[in-house]
Amino acid sequence: MRLILFVPALVLAGPALADDVFVRADITEAVIYSGTGTAVREETITLDAGRHRVLFPVIGLGDRPPLIEVDGARVLQTEFLHSAPVELGALDNAAQAEARSAVEDAEDVLDAAELALSETLGDLSALDLQLEYLNSLVEGGEAGLPMPSSPGALETTLITLGETAGRLAAERVTIEQEIAARQDDIEDAQEDLTRAEDTLDALRPITEVAQMWAVTLDVAEAGEVALSVLINVQASWRPFYDLSLNTETGALVLDREVALSVASALSWTDVAVTLSTSNPNRALAPREPGPSRAVIQEAAPAAPRMAETDSLAGLSREAIAEPAMIMADTGPGAEINGLSISYPISDPVTIAPDGRAFLDFGREELTADLINRAAPRRDSTAFLIAEVVNDTGAPILPGEVKVFRDGALIGENFLPLIAAGEEIELPFGALDHIQLSWTDLSRDTGDRGVFVSSNTQEQSVRLEIENLSGQPVELEVLYATPFSEQEDLEIDVDSSLPPAETAWEDRRGVYAWRFELSAQASQSIDLDFGFDWPDGQVLIWRP
Repeated sequence: MRLILFVPALVLAGPALADDVFVRADITEAVIYSGTGTAVREETITLDAGRHRVLFPVIGLGDRPPLIEVDGARVLQTEFLHSAPVELGALDNAAQAEARSAVEDAEDVLDAAELALSETLGDLSALDLQLEYLNSLVEGGEAGLPMPSSPGALETTLITLGETAGRLAAERVTIEQEIAARQDDIEDAQEDLTRAEDTLDALRPITEVAQMWAVTLDVAEAGEVALSVLINVQASWRPFYDLSLNTETGALVLDREVALSVASALSWTDVAVTLSTSNPNRALAPREPGPSRAVIQEAAPAAPRMAETDSLAGLSREAIAEPAMIMADTGPGAEINGLSISYPISDPVTIAPDGRAFLDFGREELTADLINRAAPRRDSTAFLIAEVVNDTGAPILPGEVKVFRDGALIGENFLPLIAAGEEIELPFGALDHIQLSWTDLSRDTGDRGVFVSSNTQEQSVRLEIENLSGQPVELEVLYATPFSEQEDLEIDVDSSLPPAETAWEDRRGVYAWRFELSAQASQSIDLDFGFDWPDGQVLIWRP
């Protein structure tokens, strides 16, 4: 067995080809990354000794040459055939063959219905001819009936003519009803044929003219020849989640599902699929550093310093100093170096051409510690937070998630990457029975505003938390108090309820209180802020 790269066709001397053999070479296994993938196509055929040309359809990314492994023969050349003639139905798979048979059956039914209509229309024409002849007899004249010689004969003639005319008229009505029924049969047959054709088209069978790879093989001994073709395919996958929390037990269930999309002219049938987090599009080598030259030059004249009351009006472009570049701190980001995880799908996958399938990705069961968190300055209710540790032994990949609390859907979110062993907080919606309010008590003494020019200020606010439920609740209440990073600005903060933390999660000035709030009870927290700074300075702060 050897690995051969497909190259453009070569003109080879030698005996003529024994025959052309058309095969499907269906995909049997695939590894799917993000936006791309590799797949293996396999076919085993029995060939006589000699030269043969094996043709199979082009799928994957354009006409990029694939790699092929051959067992039982030697590859002489390969060709890319842009428009190869293919016998209709020769490359159908089982589903396509069944659909094509259904089309042929529907065509037969339609032909039979049209034939039946044609025969009925012929019966109608024959009947009309009889009626026309009867009318000509009744009208008299040279072609008409002679007048009977006796009254009795006249009566007999009239009775006979009447009975015949009535019978023919009744038969005509029956035939017209049959014609209407035949026309309905044709309409039904046409609709059935259209549905059958649509079903076949949806399966994307190989057409009578198709792009093909043609591989010329030299078979030394008659027997089986195995082809294994490695191709690149357009495919992608991403996870979806249902996250369900039981607030009584803290049990957290993560149901995982994967959306697998493929762009292929052929259907995938019973393919062994492996999902991978690897990214084949990443750089393969480090970037080499280039020269870093330093130069000096005469300093440019300094731009005039503007006072706070100055205006930019009247200043030239050169007189305005170039502003400093400020890089905003976007917070810590996830860096995953060398992370490559494979997820074999346990069951074979079948996907229609250019299709999408949702695959079960398993379930993870976790345990959460629940927190009722309240931030009265911004929210009117508390929120339920679940602290959970990823103890599954593998990362939980990022993806869209539907969030359920005690069986009820409460919203949708995006689940971030959770590394193995990482602790994370997951939100589970508002707690309407815990009501919050915030009041600026200083407004009772006048409008102080945001900007204060005196050198002292006092500010008072009140936080109110009310439990409307019939059960006591454990609460964590957060509030951002002012802090100073300047020696000349002194700030005193007094709280009517001592906080458990004054720098919650290492955030300066963020107070955290933790307490139990009884059923139908409320808790107030008064905060007093005192500011002292030198004359001539301006305090900028908002409560």
